Amino acid sequence: MKDGIINLDTDFAKELGFTSDKFYGYLWISKNTIWISFIESKQQGKGHFKALLDTIKEKGYDIIVPTPFPRMEAICLKWGMDKHRLLNENHDTMIEEAMIYKNYKPKNLFKDLEQTEFFKPEKP
Repeated sequence: MKDGIINLDTDFAKELGFTSDKFYGYLWISKNTIWISFIESKQQGKGHFKALLDTIKEKGYDIIVPTPFPRMEAICLKWGMDKHRLLNENHDTMIEEAMIYKNYKPKNLFKDLEQTEFFKPEKP
């Protein structure tokens, strides 16, 4: 899959279970990371969002959920994601907060960050 938007009901979206009968919105892919942003479940409480997370993870992609809505953040925390602060390239300004699966490896997304700390864990 090439980098860019993943629209509902495309072939790749269907492989993930990201279909218009379950969701509104779109996903974004960059290298081996799928960004879940601006989506909403059409039938909240039915497990569609959790199933989407599971399928993406099972297919070997890293997952980032930037600035999640409160309900989405609660689901992410419940199912093993951590809250981190995404910093700019100079590592001195927070761009946004994001939920990230624990196995996320920043070098998969940012080629020059193998020896830097790009994501800062949220402090309680």
